[in-house]
Amino acid sequence: AAILHYNSDQKTFPILKVWKEEEELHDSFFIKNNNKLLKVRQRDILAVVADGNYCIIITPQRRHAVKMSLRKIKTKLSTLLFIQIHRNYIIQLPRVESVDLSSNEVFLEGEIYPIGGSYRQHFLDHLDRI
Repeated sequence: AAILHYNSDQKTFPILKVWKEEEELHDSFFIKNNNKLLKVRQRDILAVVADGNYCIIITPQRRHAVKMSLRKIKTKLSTLLFIQIHRNYIIQLPRVESVDLSSNEVFLEGEIYPIGGSYRQHFLDHLDRI
């Protein structure tokens, strides 16, 4: 913040440009599919579901199976966008359409995801409620 208030635009703009490039670099990653690497933007990911030794990364276009633990994938996801709601589920918070508090379920683009008891309060604390 102090950099933004500094008077010299000649020093501020190069720093802001580097930050923007860094953000763009980390807003996506590549997933191996057969012999190709497919670029997946974090904003396109609806949810990540643990399934045995694999995780399923769900986007509106398709589901990607990745041989990686949910814990490891969680470290690669933006903490501003994603939240874990169950030991097997991570969802993108801005994509939440509704939450059923009686059945502990989250609705995201036609899919239903369960909310685990130990994750419930943390999840609810991150919802901007009126």
